[in-house]
Amino acid sequence: MNASENKKGILSRVLDIVYKFADIICFVLLSASLVWLCLFPTPNYPKNIYISENALLPGQIETTFGGESNYVQNRMLNLRTLIDNKDQGWANELMTIFDEFGIESEKSTDNELLTTVHAIVRATRADTVESLAITTSTITTCNKSNSNGVELLLSLAKHFADQNYWSKDIVFVFSDKGEDGIYKWLQLQNLVLENELNHKHRVSGLQAALSIELPPSSSYSDFALYYEGKNGQLPNLDLPNIVKEIFSYNRFSTFHHGNFNCDLESNDIKGQINRYLCVSYGLLENMKWLAFGTSVGTHAPFLEFRIDALTIRGIPNDSMNSTDPATLIRLGSYAHRSILANSRDSYAKTHIPDDSSP
Repeated sequence: MNASENKKGILSRVLDIVYKFADIICFVLLSASLVWLCLFPTPNYPKNIYISENALLPGQIETTFGGESNYVQNRMLNLRTLIDNKDQGWANELMTIFDEFGIESEKSTDNELLTTVHAIVRATRADTVESLAITTSTITTCNKSNSNGVELLLSLAKHFADQNYWSKDIVFVFSDKGEDGIYKWLQLQNLVLENELNHKHRVSGLQAALSIELPPSSSYSDFALYYEGKNGQLPNLDLPNIVKEIFSYNRFSTFHHGNFNCDLESNDIKGQINRYLCVSYGLLENMKWLAFGTSVGTHAPFLEFRIDALTIRGIPNDSMNSTDPATLIRLGSYAHRSILANSRDSYAKTHIPDDSSP
């Protein structure tokens, strides 16, 4: 008997054993797979693994948010003071916080006229060819402190860095000169400028951007959504509609370009006339914003690079400097879901379960 015949004989005997105990082997493998599947919902087991099949992603995604808020709020005390006083030391303090979070960050300055800081949460499920941006400025459109917005972005960054289901890089961008700073940051990210210190930490393939602006207030119950199209063209409404629908699930009112919704319940003549006038006014206002743009938020610079962008601006309930942590938790949770819904590998908003967190 030669060697080849000997190998065939061994293989034949192995196959005979497998066929003989096939039912038992299948039962053991099926049981093991079910036990493994049952481990996914446990809080600690899925932190260091991921599944590439999109069909299983919703069961792995953690939609709760807020465990980081107390830590971030305490860590923000010094940074909040620097931002409120418009102290240039805010950038170094912010980078120190990101170093504590274990997130790569970088600062850029333009002859001390403007300063930007960006931090990147790298995707664990992809080859970093696509990314999303979340931006804010240290000052609001009305030249007030936006430390509430900075605190929210820090909480999101801390939370996102602990998750492992991202299919896109997420970059957090902070500027002290609003749109000018974001525009300069985009140039340093996408272009190679002469006589400029270009970015070392970069992202590629920006797909969308969210801008957050939270004027001083203890809470927010209404939000304005600002967006525009390039050169007066109609914008892509997918992102605004996603944000509006997710916020509405949890009784947050959102208004396009800050225009309050019209009363559609009254059916008498006076009500119909008022409704017509209200809708007409809103239509003209929206046309004005689309044609001439808006200075609210930091979304506009992304249009030059054909990136869908949207500003979420909180409408203050009062003028207090600090915000109730519960409000930031709720807002952060819905911004979190908006990011998930906009990430094509993380499922659409209809697959993201709702919760009743305060």
